[in-house]
Amino acid sequence: MNVIRDRVATGFATKSLLSSVSTLSLLAAAPAMAQDADVDAPEASEEDNIIIVTGLRESLASAQAQKRNADTVVDVVTASDIGALPDRSVSEVLQRVPGVSVLRFAGPNDPDHFAVEGSGVVIRGLPFVRSELNGRDVFGANSAGVLGFEDVSPELLGSVVVFKNSTADLIEGGAAGTIDLRTRLPFDQSGQVIAGSVEANYGDFREEFSPNASFLYSNTWDTDGGTFGLLGNIAYSELLSRADGTGIVDYVETPNGFVPSGGSIRSQEFDRERLTIAGAAQYESNDGQWLATAQFLRSDSDLIWGENVLETGADSAGARSDLDASDFTFGNDGVFTSGTISDNNQWRGPNGGGLLPEAFFPGAGGQQLNLFRERSEKDVTTDFGFNLKYSPTDNLRFNFDAQYIKSSSDVVDLTVHASFFSRLFIDTTNGQVPEVSYLAPVNQPADYFQDPSNYFLRSAMDHITENDADSLAFRGDVEYDFS
Repeated sequence: MNVIRDRVATGFATKSLLSSVSTLSLLAAAPAMAQDADVDAPEASEEDNIIIVTGLRESLASAQAQKRNADTVVDVVTASDIGALPDRSVSEVLQRVPGVSVLRFAGPNDPDHFAVEGSGVVIRGLPFVRSELNGRDVFGANSAGVLGFEDVSPELLGSVVVFKNSTADLIEGGAAGTIDLRTRLPFDQSGQVIAGSVEANYGDFREEFSPNASFLYSNTWDTDGGTFGLLGNIAYSELLSRADGTGIVDYVETPNGFVPSGGSIRSQEFDRERLTIAGAAQYESNDGQWLATAQFLRSDSDLIWGENVLETGADSAGARSDLDASDFTFGNDGVFTSGTISDNNQWRGPNGGGLLPEAFFPGAGGQQLNLFRERSEKDVTTDFGFNLKYSPTDNLRFNFDAQYIKSSSDVVDLTVHASFFSRLFIDTTNGQVPEVSYLAPVNQPADYFQDPSNYFLRSAMDHITENDADSLAFRGDVEYDFS
């Protein structure tokens, strides 16, 4: 797997009058940021403004308060300052929540393809996790039908709330739980706030840097007609990575013991570019009876990944019982540890299921597969939301909400399969990563793999998707306290 090591991050934030100046640390979890919020600040003078450094302590206190006041079992991750969430994707943030696990592969049944930022989450070991955006149902036009957590930049989020139990006010569908991504609002902090962050990730396999940057501006104004607030936030992110791996396929029982039916060698490159824009406007009347909030989010994500794979085209029948076991070694449990597999059962049998002429089967050696794949995916989701709260009395409250979502997903996926014949050497005694090597068939020259005539095109597959979806939703609630 790719290891992303050196991370360099800088940030800045300013706030007018006696408000705070927040500085992002070189690493988000740097202990220097976690200073006591209880320390009395010095009194302001006419010449000097007060500078208050806030960090992890304030975020933890806010998360604890939301958890304590919730009506059900929830966990909350908050970020008082832009970019203060400790990871570069929402999925990685969620893995820090107790009971939440992140899928590290492209799919739950696809261990051959890594997902650098995670491809989804499970709560208490269960799938079917709903996602929400600012308390509203959200979707994507992709095959999964959801807005992926990797499609939203963590710099835009003020908090992430994980509902582990369902309640009557939550929309159905989250059998395991519901995760609500909440973007920032102008009333989160009073006055003017200007903040930003710059970061670079380095992938040691790719030997390339990928930039990340974000900027936020927010301001509030107190007037005779009430309090107004505006916020704009933009985040740009690139991620370049590479994953190399070897694998062993399907151990099956033979008279000699449990023997693998094949193996694989693969290399995958992953290029992701993401631009996310968020905006919000708020108004609150001076008597506190009216509160209006308008929110906007646009997520534009481009993902290109490709792979080159050498693998055995084995089917469920697995290894044949007449395998040449002259150099096989086994452990005490009768499981294969090393040896050369000179024949194996492929998708089309040892010689292509009789479909291939003998010229394509030069001596002992199974049919192998050389796979070339390139996939391009572009997902765009735009979300508009408006909320109006009216409290004419202390006992009576109205809540009206409207939302419009427009989403598109375009996928072009091309795979080409080429085949050749060879023997397969596998050694599992060299540590956690098995050694897989392809050897020329018996009685074949040393330059067998350099001869193009020993390869043939087996198949090609193309997959093209163009999805568009939109939704308009309304919601209204009335609440009255009888006591």
